[in-house]
Amino acid sequence: MNSSTSVGIDAFGFYIPKHFLPIEKLALKRNIPSEKLTLGLGLKSMAVCEKHETTDFMAAQSILDLCNEWEQKTGQKFDFNDVDKIYLGTESSIDSAKPSITYAIEHLKANLHCDLTHIDFLDMTFACIGGIDAMLICVDYVRLNPSKKCIVVVSDNAIYDLETGGEYTQGAGAIAVLITHKPSILEIDSSTVGVSTANDFDFYKPLRSFSKEQLLREAAHRLGCSDDKISQAIFDLNHEKVPFKEGSLEGVISSFWNLPEDTIHVHRKQPVYDGKHSNDCYEDRIAQALNRFSKKHSTPISQFSTWIFHLPYAFQGRRTASKNWWEHIAKHQPELVQKINQEINSLPESAEWWKSLAKCTEYKKFVQSTIARTETLSSQLGNLYTGSIFMAAVSALISDDFTSENPILFLSYGSGSKSKVFAAQPLKSIIPETLKKQILSKLEARSEINFETYEQWHRMQ
Repeated sequence: MNSSTSVGIDAFGFYIPKHFLPIEKLALKRNIPSEKLTLGLGLKSMAVCEKHETTDFMAAQSILDLCNEWEQKTGQKFDFNDVDKIYLGTESSIDSAKPSITYAIEHLKANLHCDLTHIDFLDMTFACIGGIDAMLICVDYVRLNPSKKCIVVVSDNAIYDLETGGEYTQGAGAIAVLITHKPSILEIDSSTVGVSTANDFDFYKPLRSFSKEQLLREAAHRLGCSDDKISQAIFDLNHEKVPFKEGSLEGVISSFWNLPEDTIHVHRKQPVYDGKHSNDCYEDRIAQALNRFSKKHSTPISQFSTWIFHLPYAFQGRRTASKNWWEHIAKHQPELVQKINQEINSLPESAEWWKSLAKCTEYKKFVQSTIARTETLSSQLGNLYTGSIFMAAVSALISDDFTSENPILFLSYGSGSKSKVFAAQPLKSIIPETLKKQILSKLEARSEINFETYEQWHRMQ
């Protein structure tokens, strides 16, 4: 790309929850063979939030960390007068009307002592791809307004119901990304983006509804009340005249029974999901988006040195990329095809053949050279939802075998479902040791909690 139009990531900020649970402790309590989680999925530990570590709190702390990093790098205080947008990608919103990032303003004002009212604060939600959506929009904005900066924040608490198949993939954290003209870390090419979108229900968080009568009858039956008493109580409550306005704000209700609706709506943090269907959607969307990207982009897929995926668990990328590797790289190299066919005895591209391909020697070499470096931080933190793909990028940038010579490939995904595939160019000006110290110091400062504390905190979420 032309350096005069170069736009991308100039600094990172991080917030890592202060506590973690080793994945082997979870495996022991849930009677899961630990090797299934450690060797099979690449999991080591998962970040666990305390009650105060909310979406807005973590987002604000990551922005403050970004400012601190900027000041250490430049020797100057970060100037928010140059910032036009602070966009949050999250699927852990705390308000159904106003952006969660606006809740972070008070945290920021208390620490920064500067005016932020000129900044456009906004949330973007599309499951785990919301942060990528926000980043690409901000990259395009800065390209048109090179004197301006944007901050993209991803903040989530990936929480699943206890004793379910998603429990061991939990995690949390926030990352702030500074988007500038002529960045020092990563140049983002937003000119060519492969996109695939569908209306899938692989993972979602619906608004559940329960009738007030149902809630009362369930509670009363547990207390041993007769049906006649329950019916009379419901009749009396339904005919009470209660004011809708209570307290100082219109709409503030002190009792759930005083709500004017017949139902109670519950928006849970824990998702409804189908694991197998979700994996299928993940593979389908990424494959289609990658095909569209490859047809438009001038760089052959084989020239990208690192493939960066959204990682709901550390090994998700390597476990789902074999078909894309075959279609875009392997089958176009006769010598490589010959080696693969010598190792795999099944009929080419049969179900058994595809399964064997993911375990063959040549694909394992590809994983080690192109994907493995993105997994390290994911294995320590678990699923960060919108932050997972950003943390995978950071993991690659700080790895010992990373090189800035060749471009890297982002293969993002959000359930529901959508994928975006695009390119980025690491810059030689990046100092990986500084970035490594910034993130690893936060991991090292964490404290381990026991299983009982984990369950107690989980129920308080």
